[in-house]
Amino acid sequence: MTPIVKAPVKLTIPLLLAIALFVLLMISSFVKPYGFFIDEVYFLSCARRPALGYIDQPPLSILLLSDAVRVLPALSMAATVFVTGLITWRLGGGPFSLLLACLAVMVMPVYLLFGSFYSMNAFEPLIWTAVVYFVVKLVQDHDPRNWLPIGILSGIGLEMKHTFVLYGLALVIGMLISGKRKLLWNYWLLWGGLAAFLILLPNLIWQIVNDFPSLELYRNSFTGKNIEKSPVEILVEQIVFVNPATFPLWITGVFALAFHRGKEFRLMLYAWLFLMAVMIAGQSSRPDRIASIYTFLIAFGAVTIEQELKKKGRLILQLALVVLMITGGVLLTPVFIP
Repeated sequence: MTPIVKAPVKLTIPLLLAIALFVLLMISSFVKPYGFFIDEVYFLSCARRPALGYIDQPPLSILLLSDAVRVLPALSMAATVFVTGLITWRLGGGPFSLLLACLAVMVMPVYLLFGSFYSMNAFEPLIWTAVVYFVVKLVQDHDPRNWLPIGILSGIGLEMKHTFVLYGLALVIGMLISGKRKLLWNYWLLWGGLAAFLILLPNLIWQIVNDFPSLELYRNSFTGKNIEKSPVEILVEQIVFVNPATFPLWITGVFALAFHRGKEFRLMLYAWLFLMAVMIAGQSSRPDRIASIYTFLIAFGAVTIEQELKKKGRLILQLALVVLMITGGVLLTPVFIP
């Protein structure tokens, strides 16, 4: 799949939808304010005590925190919509798939939730979606220089959330299984890895000096805090938190990646399967843990649907899918924003 839409069109549709999401989140937070979410009070307290690390999180999201606690999460979610549009364009998407993919990301309940209050979770979808954009460029252009921005973004992701390492591991596993090993063996990967390490280094030093308190916290949370869920419950919650209306898109992306059409980007299918396996093995009660992976699946599914419907000239089905996204948003948005 290669880009087929010129740059002005590529930018306009995602940009307008990103602005719309930002405005929606701002209105929901400020027109009828509901006060601070309890975690935000804690984060503000941390921000008054700058450090290279905290027991339950890396420092970057705290260092970025200001009194405008709602603006940055909303901007992050809006930017995630825009970067999803860029990925869709890179995959060969036209106006319909750009609209469909960006609408789907806009109405994802988990992203609406992340964009409604301040936390490190608000930045993970944007950072990972940006990583995926450069992965798509890496695969399409066979240009190993893309490893440098991938490494920089991964380092930023790790300074936001330690669990971001799972996405990086999923990416490497996906490349190894899918036959993209050649993309791994070059010195640009080393430069990217070095960049990620240097960005993470301040927090790593803090962890060493303080005897890795975060590892103890994560272990205690895993054994004594989280509620165990069955594989069926985990899958159902994935569908709900990504919005049932978007299910036709991302499941189409999954099946398209599994067959010939998706051979070039099958590494992302294996990455998703690995993350799902981690969720099931850990009996995770947090459906948001792997929410960031769905932007690519939605984009790939939207492009696949567009190309199939274009062959058959079924405009009515295109309109029905757009209406489905909007309906899913109208029904679930009030539940997941203030």
